[in-house]
Amino acid sequence: MEVQIPGFEYLEKVREGGTATTWKAEQVILHRPVYLKILHTDGSKEDAEELDRVLDTMKRVAALKLKGLVEVIDAGVQEGAFYVVTEYVAGTPLVDLLQEEKWLPERKILSIAQSIARTLDYVWGEKHLFHANIKPDTILLPKSGTAMVSDLGLARTAKIRDETTGETRVIVLGTPNYMSPEQVRGSTNLDYRTDIYSLGATLYHMATGCPPFEGSWDESTMFRHLHEQIPNPRDVRPQISIGLASLITKMMMKDFVDRQTSWAEVQADIKKVRNAKIYLQKEGSGSLSTVKPPAAERQNAASVRRRREVSPIANFINLLKWAAIIALWLYVTYDLIMF
Repeated sequence: MEVQIPGFEYLEKVREGGTATTWKAEQVILHRPVYLKILHTDGSKEDAEELDRVLDTMKRVAALKLKGLVEVIDAGVQEGAFYVVTEYVAGTPLVDLLQEEKWLPERKILSIAQSIARTLDYVWGEKHLFHANIKPDTILLPKSGTAMVSDLGLARTAKIRDETTGETRVIVLGTPNYMSPEQVRGSTNLDYRTDIYSLGATLYHMATGCPPFEGSWDESTMFRHLHEQIPNPRDVRPQISIGLASLITKMMMKDFVDRQTSWAEVQADIKKVRNAKIYLQKEGSGSLSTVKPPAAERQNAASVRRRREVSPIANFINLLKWAAIIALWLYVTYDLIMF
């Protein structure tokens, strides 16, 4: 049984996640339902210090009030148990909806994307906070229709060993299939652009019915974001518009400088796709997206490369042809003059 938190009564377990166990509970004095999250800990001094840092962040999150953000009500430590209390949202987690329907209609995908981008724009603008774990599990779809962000401020750091290099690094831990390349590298200057990548990965899941690098969820999956690519959404489901596929491609550029430069730009791009306006992918400075170009585009590029490869030979042959024609013309002209 979980530690009893004064003022709250457990009702039912909602989810057992990697960082916390979430319960539906009742705030006794106000007779209102809440979510009560008991954060997991290994009991070490280092982990306790990490959780203290999380609780300090939750104080900043508690000051944020926005319809698209799950409100933090309380946070603290009780008998060695770290806990966070948030408002109860009647609705469906996006992850559950995807399990039922596999993929979502494009109109709904863009509506969810717009709501989440607007909320994360507010969070970054007000408190310079980023989420670091945007994924279907942390997006709630209430009956009101406005998608909401949960678990802001709960991101923790961990030591991860790269099996390919043997290097151990401290990273802000997210969920492997949705983590940005810079997050995997253990960058110390993460910002809102890591959330842009993760939201792009979530849109990919909503559009195709499968998360990036489907089939693996362990730490090795994280490192695939650094060098590997995933199929273009239109190659998975041809019904997906060019606009949506391009939007996801741009959000998932491996180098963060090649993604949108602000959440305002993300929202503007979403609006362009919703209005079916021509959408152009941002050109990167030698960068690569985690999303492959469409198969047809790759075939065209290969065809161009082949033409470029044979063009020196073709030019030489053409040169010989013209030399022969000129030589023949000179010979005929000389013969006529002499005659």
